[in-house]
Order: sequence, then C-alpha cells, then structure tokens
Amino acid sequence: MSFDLAAVIRPEVRAQVPYHAGPEPTPGRRVKLDANESPFALGEALRGNLAAEFARALADVELHRYPDPTAQELREILARDLGVSAERLLIANGSDEAIQLLQMAVAGPGAAIAIPVPTFVMYAIGAQGMGIRVAEVPLDETFALDAPRFLATVRKERPRLVFLAWPNNPTGNLFEPSAVEAILRACAGRDCQSLVVVDEAYCHYSGQSFLSRLGEFPNLVILRTLSKIGLAGIRLGILVADAAVVREVNKIRMPYNVNALSQAAARVVLTHGDVVAEHAAAIVAERDRVFFRAGLGARQPGHDPVEVAQQVGAVGVQATQPLAIDGGGARRLRFLHLGCEHRSGKATDVGRVDRGRRDGKRAGRGRGRGQDRDQLLAQ
Repeated sequence: MSFDLAAVIRPEVRAQVPYHAGPEPTPGRRVKLDANESPFALGEALRGNLAAEFARALADVELHRYPDPTAQELREILARDLGVSAERLLIANGSDEAIQLLQMAVAGPGAAIAIPVPTFVMYAIGAQGMGIRVAEVPLDETFALDAPRFLATVRKERPRLVFLAWPNNPTGNLFEPSAVEAILRACAGRDCQSLVVVDEAYCHYSGQSFLSRLGEFPNLVILRTLSKIGLAGIRLGILVADAAVVREVNKIRMPYNVNALSQAAARVVLTHGDVVAEHAAAIVAERDRVFFRAGLGARQPGHDPVEVAQQVGAVGVQATQPLAIDGGGARRLRFLHLGCEHRSGKATDVGRVDRGRRDGKRAGRGRGRGQDRDQLLAQ
C-alpha cells in the first residue's frame, strides 16, 4: 500500500514557503521589534487601578461554555467608541483572521488581489495559499504609493481585493489620502469592482483614519487590531465595513472564533479608553525621542548636506561623514550635537541632515517628523 500526499494537497500549498514568526523572546528580557510588539505591557495599568476589575472579569468567564459567537457585548462597546453601528463590525481572532476571511470570500477562478510592495507579508501569503493571484506594485523611491501605476494595475488586473496598510508596514509612512481615495473610486467603477481594505493596525500612532469615510465608500473595509497597543497576546482583530459586506464575510467565519477570555479582556480594556490613549501617547513620545537621538530628526530640503553642516557648525554641531552617495553628492550627513537638551535631559545627541526633495518630502519617513534647518538652529 502506498499513499501519495502530493495527490491530495493543492499545488499552491505544496509550493508555498511556510511563514516563520521567529523564536519567542525570553519573558521580561527582550522585545520582538520585528513583530512590532509594544515594548511596554498594557498590563502595567491593569495591575494598577484596573487590577480588581480585570481579575473579576476573567474570573467570571464560564470556561465550560462556548464563547459568544458574535461577541455582541464587545461589538456594542466598539460601536460606541468608533461611532458606527454594531452591524458594521466583525470581531476576528486577530486581524490575520479578518484578512483570511476576506480572501476566502473572494477566492475562485481568476481571483486576484493588488498590494503595494513592500507591505505586510500576510496579504500575499494568505492569497497564495488559496490560489489567488497577487499583483504587486512597487512603492516609489520615497516609499510613497505610486498612484498612477497602482491605478493602472487595478484596471488591468481587476483584483477582487486591494490591501493598503495605512500607515504602511514596514516603511512606516502614511500614503497620501488622495491616492487612497482615487483607488477607492476606481475600484467601484466601470472597469473594476473591488473591496479596498485599509489596514489601520497602527492608527493609534498615526492619528489618522478612514473610518469617517465608510458612508462615502461602500467598498471600503477597515481593519483594526489590539495587538499594537499592548494586547498582542489576546489575538483580537476588528473588521469595520458596510453591513452588507459584514454579512457576507460572517457566512464563512467559524463559530466561536474569539475565545471567551479574549473577549472579557478586551471588554475591560476598551471600556477604559483612557488607558489605551495614555499607552499610545507614551509610545509616540518615546518614538519622537528615539527618532531624534538616532539622528533622524533634521532635514533641509533641496540643499546639499555639506552646506547645511557648515551653517549649523556655528551652533556647536560637529558634522561627520556622508551616509550615502546619490548622483555624485551626499544625500545624508550624520552629525553630533554635544550637550544639547532633549526631553530626557542632557545628552550627546545624534542627528541627521537629509538633502531630500524640493517638495520637502523624504524617503521612508512619515509626515510631520522632520525638522528644517531653522528649527535646528533654534535649538
């Protein structure tokens, strides 16, 4: 007797390289930066003022019973927080499950998705495992979305799903809202009918969202997660869309997909939105501090870094070597500013001057982080 597994498993599954999450760090010793886990445990707040409430909520979970299959109470809390009706919400076992459900809903002969690259790898991994064609559109040299090229790809490939991480992972920048809007309109037109998934996993740190545009675009799907605000361990994702979209996706969602302990934990945390807001604010403040200390805080668009270095030298800035060569000239220049003050007190800070572009934008950086020369000289 012989058994040929290859005769059973689909070719696209056999050809796929498995995703490796990497080794788990030693508890309390390391942070998995590649997974964008929060370096600070939200549990610190839960061990404080909310400790008793959190403990009661978990203790009251009836582990001998199946969880609420629709997470109704949790959806009602989220509906109030997000300003949408509960029928627009689907709760998933992490946003990965929401991505998978969307792909399952559209999979079939000729199905395709469109994504920018680089972006979150699970969009492509999930699609490939279902035999869905993946149309990739490279970001431009500044990591911005190449809107004309993306729109041309959408019209040619006619994808059933478009995934846009906003902010993008791993580049960290926000694509221009006008580009996202153009894609939404093109994907509800004569040449293409697509759901456009705006993945807002990092919305707590960008301060921007397409949530208010749901009524304007019936093909808009928004994904959220609790993983990036210190609750990665409970695996809870949120899909927000037109009620008709949610109804269709719910048809293929497995019952009891979010366990009772995760639902209880999320209810406590989301009832206390101030805890989440304070956590996000602390991360943003630390990001700004590290951003400056790492030498990524200064730019002078349209000027040679050497020229800028000479000008800032008058205020005690010691310039060092060019960091890159672009078209025969230095693109970035690293410098040291001895004894300057920045939030954490006296320090030796490291900065960087970018030549950038004439329009003031720089490669790979989110808007609003850079400092121009006048700001630098004023410090």
